[in-house]
Amino acid sequence: MRLLTFSAVRSALIATGMFGLGMLGFVAQASSDLELSAGPMYEAWSKEDSVLACCLKVQAPADAATRRRPIQVVLALDVSRQTAGTPLKAIKEAAMLVANGLHDGDRLAVVAFSDFGRTVFSMQQLNASSRKVAAKAITTLREEAGRNVGAGLDKAQAELMRHKNTNLAGRYLLLLTIGDATKGSQSPHKLLSRASTLHDKHDIAISTLGFSTYDVLGTKVNLNEDLLRDMALNHDGRYYFVEELENASSFMGLELELISEASARQVRIEINTQSDATITNVAGARQSGKVLLVGDMRPGQCRRVVFDLANRPERERDVILNAVYIEPGGFTERRLRSYVRIPLTSGSRRLDREFGPFLAVFDLQEDLAHTAEHIKDNRREYLTMYRSRVTRLEQENNNLGSAYIADQLKYYQTFERRLDDTAVWAEILIMHTKFRLLRLLYGIEKL
Repeated sequence: MRLLTFSAVRSALIATGMFGLGMLGFVAQASSDLELSAGPMYEAWSKEDSVLACCLKVQAPADAATRRRPIQVVLALDVSRQTAGTPLKAIKEAAMLVANGLHDGDRLAVVAFSDFGRTVFSMQQLNASSRKVAAKAITTLREEAGRNVGAGLDKAQAELMRHKNTNLAGRYLLLLTIGDATKGSQSPHKLLSRASTLHDKHDIAISTLGFSTYDVLGTKVNLNEDLLRDMALNHDGRYYFVEELENASSFMGLELELISEASARQVRIEINTQSDATITNVAGARQSGKVLLVGDMRPGQCRRVVFDLANRPERERDVILNAVYIEPGGFTERRLRSYVRIPLTSGSRRLDREFGPFLAVFDLQEDLAHTAEHIKDNRREYLTMYRSRVTRLEQENNNLGSAYIADQLKYYQTFERRLDDTAVWAEILIMHTKFRLLRLLYGIEKL
């Protein structure tokens, strides 16, 4: 098996222009500070509209820390029988990327789960010697029997509890699986509850990678994307749908860069209004009261948070944004203040040139994701709706002339061909459509 290193994936991403650029083409300034801005979908706020769609853009500093406190990571790896062959190879390559890419002094544990969970590399500090032991533990993994995700979570928790060092930049659980639990607790609610215990009681961020694959008989393996997404987004992590197995290490490379080389940690943004204006329907960050929890950000990453603003404010700068984050090394807290640019005039629904293009694309993708189950129920009807919505976006861009929308339309034209190809499984298309919402918000849509 060819094992990929973090530097190899990093070099590949640099070569394709995807490393450190937020993957949306937004190149961060060589700045040591976070950049924060927010504004509306439209240039005017029509009196007929009770709410105004807005977008918050958070740009991480371009430079990673020259030094940082150690982090603690547990890899929970699916080694069920259905991983046999290419899926297990992809899982092991992604795991090796983490083992090779973490810093000396970081702590790593590796657990595997099939019918039961077991520790294959106990929590310990990484150095040249222990990395070799970790590598052997990962590369010698073999497919076993069923899939007990709950047992994997329990073993991960046990390893994280082995060392409760508080002098850490972060604690992370990375769960890699190809499908739903077939052994032990199979209830999504109970599995999500176990994840919540890890996060809420032990301050552990959980990220998940769900692999799309088929078993040896060519049957699609069921994967509860909604569960994996909620398990990550509700617990300060990220969810990745690995549609093509060869992309597994690329996604893991992004996650590794984020947890290990983050240029802004624990980013949170408090929204204060000096009027009756309220924030609703938040997407792209976990909301806790007035605070939007964005989490860790990799160098140069551009994150978007979409929300609706209700109750028109009286002044353009009535909605204040106060950002707080930990600087790259995990030592110092920094603060930043900005505001939501609010149009107080009524008029035509012309897209705002700065934030309108992204919000128009997001609005389209949100509609497609919310109705994606129709791909399975009535594919032709969904395709008709799809073409209508894409045409509407194209017409909207005729006057605006947005290069961003024009670039996105190329994607939609390509994906339409996949929708029209009945050889492509409906379940794959559904998961792809839902995950693309997150890719837009994460800034990784071009991978």
